[in-house]
Amino acid sequence: MSKLIATLFGLGQFPVAPGTVGSAAAVITAVVASYSGVGLKHVAPAVVLMCIFGWMAVSAALQEFESSDPSAIIIDEFVGQWIALLPLYHYAARHGDDDNTLCFPGVALAFILFRVLDIYKPSLIGKADALPGATGIIFDDILAGVATAIVVIALAEIFLRTS
Repeated sequence: MSKLIATLFGLGQFPVAPGTVGSAAAVITAVVASYSGVGLKHVAPAVVLMCIFGWMAVSAALQEFESSDPSAIIIDEFVGQWIALLPLYHYAARHGDDDNTLCFPGVALAFILFRVLDIYKPSLIGKADALPGATGIIFDDILAGVATAIVVIALAEIFLRTS
């Protein structure tokens, strides 16, 4: 079961850019959730649980792989992307969007920026990636998600003040 979760139910086996596939799956589920009326008060605790259970799944699943950081493990991208999207839920609620629908420009920005940070791993993200085992696999994506969320917040504040 842990391998199934770690590979995001087999999506990690996608032959090209499995990490991007994991991020895209996170975006799709976040948008569907927002259109279903799911708001920040439900999403934030779910993200915390995803971090915990994702780490546990990766930790157990690593025993079934030959690599120390297999590309098939993409639950980390899923979790990191959800972290990157958290501010958008806040802004949807804050600005009177009763159905919590996420804005497309914000979603696109969060997706692209998260992928760039996850691929290039600047600064602390790269140092986190170097940590051993499941901690390194998950923690770099958590930091990339947090960094992306900070940029999304900054840009949203700038944009919302000028509009």
